[in-house]
Amino acid sequence: MSLMPMDAEDFMPDDVVLLQNTQKEIAKQCDAVKALLLAKNREYGNSALKPINVFSGLDALSQIDVRIDDKLKRLQSIRQLDSVRVHEDTELDLVGYLILKRVARALLPVPELK
Repeated sequence: MSLMPMDAEDFMPDDVVLLQNTQKEIAKQCDAVKALLLAKNREYGNSALKPINVFSGLDALSQIDVRIDDKLKRLQSIRQLDSVRVHEDTELDLVGYLILKRVARALLPVPELK
């Protein structure tokens, strides 16, 4: 079995269409997450990376981790619900927080990171 990457000509025509459709959907889903994160960043005033810490003294990265835990718990809790919309909203939020965690690691001062 070859470990070389496959080119489009290595696929059958149906495979090429599926590959193209998959890549378009990946781009669409990434664009949706990007739009959500940018909109929320504007609405919340960059609170993910600069929390006001009224009730919590946690640093930004720890607060993002808490939100990731919350979203995972929600997915676990709503498993028995048959609501695709609730699942999709929660999944989108989870992906967003995972990206924010990467952004925090890239932008925050090293001492703030654990």
